[in-house]
Amino acid sequence: MLKMTRIDPPHWAPDYARNVIDYLGDDGEASQRAFEPLLTQIHASLDERINAFVNDPRQCFGDDEQFPSRSQLSGDYYIGSQTFEGYRDDGDYQLWVQIRCLGLGGHEQADYLGLEVICSFTPATGELMIEEGFNTSVI
Repeated sequence: MLKMTRIDPPHWAPDYARNVIDYLGDDGEASQRAFEPLLTQIHASLDERINAFVNDPRQCFGDDEQFPSRSQLSGDYYIGSQTFEGYRDDGDYQLWVQIRCLGLGGHEQADYLGLEVICSFTPATGELMIEEGFNTSVI
């Protein structure tokens, strides 16, 4: 079993992946303010989900022939970016979190697996939803 641990962005991480905050829509900053008190809860949930993902043999494979391969992961991840989305006419907010998992790149550490998750929040009802799965990418 692999234990994934969140770290600060490494010194070698590209500028666009150093926990960058972006906004979408005409109310993106209001989205950030709405999500702010929920971020600790969201990040804890993401930590659990990342650990479940990398240890699920149907999603993260045990051999090097398939992607993603658990044996290629170092056990560390960091948040590359968070994008807060909101529109005045809508009332609902979204948060897009880009997670970067480090790989075993020989002598140098490198990003290996990108995971994206989308969270939704409705301030009127207090309902928070974190999508079940991840969008994955080679990075």
